[in-house]
Amino acid sequence: MLKIFEKKKMNSAEYITQDDVFISSCFPRELTSSVHPLVEYRIKLCAKSDTIIHAGEMINIETSFLIDRKMNKLCIYMKPYEYLPLHFESGGFIHPRFTGRIIIGMCNYTTQDIKIPAGSPIAYALCQPYTM
Repeated sequence: MLKIFEKKKMNSAEYITQDDVFISSCFPRELTSSVHPLVEYRIKLCAKSDTIIHAGEMINIETSFLIDRKMNKLCIYMKPYEYLPLHFESGGFIHPRFTGRIIIGMCNYTTQDIKIPAGSPIAYALCQPYTM
């Protein structure tokens, strides 16, 4: 059972648990400007809870990844996990001023129900610094 230990002011329905990962913990310090264009981060996004997607159903899956501050210097792109038997509906860029939990849209085009256990990787967040 997940234990609630902190309440953030991101969303009224939002709850924070010990399993959550904040983007601010992934980037503890700034890199030098000469290295910025060469760096790309890939963060694995995992399902927050057990989910069953029925045949032909589209569902939004909460991840355990939260963006807790504005990422003005990072470009974040969503990419599907390679070995997931579902169709990824949430590809694209995340706005730099977005804060909150990442939620992924998935669609099951197969004829069988698919179970996604909590902690299973479902997507990647590719982060790259804005540079000119």
